[in-house]
Amino acid sequence: MNWRITVYYRFVLLLATVFVFSCAQSLQAVPAAPNEGVIEGRVEGYCLVLSSSLNISPEQVIHVLHIRVSATEDLPGKMNFTREKAGELINVHLKERPAEDLLGLKVRANVIYLGDERGGLFWLNNIMIEKEDKP
Repeated sequence: MNWRITVYYRFVLLLATVFVFSCAQSLQAVPAAPNEGVIEGRVEGYCLVLSSSLNISPEQVIHVLHIRVSATEDLPGKMNFTREKAGELINVHLKERPAEDLLGLKVRANVIYLGDERGGLFWLNNIMIEKEDKP
């Protein structure tokens, strides 16, 4: 085989290797933009999970509220990732136990989404119990 062809193939192999490694590094996920939205809904469930099951470290207990969203509201100057969630049951995570038993209660909560395009979680920022209208 001609030495020029051998050098050419080696050069092409080197370029292909550099290309593959540069593409692999660019596959890192892009984090979600800063955001916060307000949801109104009823707490339909509550559970505890270990953070390791959510790929969160260090190991700790995470509290999860299952909220059936009845309405959402935008906050001025903030992206709202809950806007399309009306009518859905979403999981809202928090690191500390809620001050009250919220099961079955109507709530209004500020939530943020932390994650990237591969996935993420809604986290509680603030919660208030809504008064029920009496018939």
